[in-house]
Amino acid sequence: MKQEDPDFLESLVKFFEDQMTLETANFLKKKGVLYETIEKFRIGFGEPLIGFNGNRGKLNGFFNHHLIFPVMEKDKIVNLLGMTMHETRWKFKNLNPKKEVFYNLDALDEEEVILCRDVLDVLVLSQVGFPAVCVPEPLGNLENLKSQLQDKRIFICFGNDDAGRKEMEWAKEQVLEVSTEVFLLSLPEGCKSICNFFLEHKDAYERFVELVQKAVDDTLKIPIAPDAESIDHFLEEYSLRFHKETKGIKTGFGGLDRLLLGGLRTGLYLIHGYVSSGKTMFMRQMADQIAEQNIPVVFVSWDMTTFELWARSMARILGVSPREILAGKTSLDKVKEASSQYRSIAEYLFTFEATIETSIDDVENYILEITGTLGKPPVIFIDHFHRIPILDRDGKPLPNNLALVAYILHQWSRNWDVPIIISSPRESGVKASDLTPVLEASIDVILSFDPDDPGMDPAKERIRLTLNKNRNGASGYVHLLFEKEKAIFLPCSFP
Repeated sequence: MKQEDPDFLESLVKFFEDQMTLETANFLKKKGVLYETIEKFRIGFGEPLIGFNGNRGKLNGFFNHHLIFPVMEKDKIVNLLGMTMHETRWKFKNLNPKKEVFYNLDALDEEEVILCRDVLDVLVLSQVGFPAVCVPEPLGNLENLKSQLQDKRIFICFGNDDAGRKEMEWAKEQVLEVSTEVFLLSLPEGCKSICNFFLEHKDAYERFVELVQKAVDDTLKIPIAPDAESIDHFLEEYSLRFHKETKGIKTGFGGLDRLLLGGLRTGLYLIHGYVSSGKTMFMRQMADQIAEQNIPVVFVSWDMTTFELWARSMARILGVSPREILAGKTSLDKVKEASSQYRSIAEYLFTFEATIETSIDDVENYILEITGTLGKPPVIFIDHFHRIPILDRDGKPLPNNLALVAYILHQWSRNWDVPIIISSPRESGVKASDLTPVLEASIDVILSFDPDDPGMDPAKERIRLTLNKNRNGASGYVHLLFEKEKAIFLPCSFP
């Protein structure tokens, strides 16, 4: 593959180096990266419409308006990372997601290393003499790279927010398996990143040394941190909830977002309802509404084909029955117009059509490939998760594996810091509360999806979404109106 050819990568790096502009260099300087560092690390710039797409093998804007960071291994370029100019963390692209290597690998020649979350932090620390590395997205790559940290003293410093702190704890667990000592560095309150720290303080070097020393002293005094260390984090989260400023990914259904205290968060969500009750259409509409916010979404389906899912999205836009689209009865011009409207959503939506042979490892590899390409883990929807097979060493499906599948999905959600929404049917007369305790233990939010007024117009159905379990808040319910002939769910004012 071309993206693995060192000579080709070298030519690309030179190409992007030549496109580095004064404006781009000044952008980096505002982030704390000096001109000498730009030259030393051979940072380049991808002008609009220029970039190599590793999947298609041609220049077509893959690194459009991106800063380019060569990844080195033993003096050879082995990969390229791209960062969008006006975005924050998570907005990295990886030319070759399969090539897993630390950025600034030379720093591992030292016995003490700082593990950072992104490239800019590594550059700023390197400027003042601190050996630092970071893991190209996603952070889950650390599992495969941690062996390179063998017998080293590791200081971990990620983003100074709740997500960053969770990631540091996860990274610590990984690194402890191979390192001699691991310390977590806490930035001052209000300071978001290492870059900000060095920009905000004239004596940043001395202050950072103090942070390192404090991390060592605190760990030696009390190897396991008491709860007092987390009180500020608790107050920060409670303050957001008190002022109704909690963050979450909006589902597009206002009532549901309010019940979820702002939207979807990291966790495993189960939508549990009767067969053919509309769960798939509801999930697809939610996925479309999230993708409409320019948030990447993966939709994995063991139930419908990609065409059938697209047909429902087109029907919703046109206000017609999905049957009309599936039967080819809607005019081609109207469908073309709907496709044009849907294109901006489809840019952020990835549909995976699973089969009986698709394993959970196949799904994971697909998601990791998308994450490596986009530089950001997607929100994940899995329709009919009970069909996911887990194979034993001989390649045979393990029986009664629902609880194990749920546990694995729960771990994905924690490791990737994303919400995962799954659906599962239940038989008539079975309650959502009848899930086995082992299965329920891995699920953070259980939503019961039930028709609520059988006497209404057959073309319209009132759906009651009930939060039977909500680890992030209180239980409750919300009503939606399901217009079957238009394939759309709308807010419903019924009590």
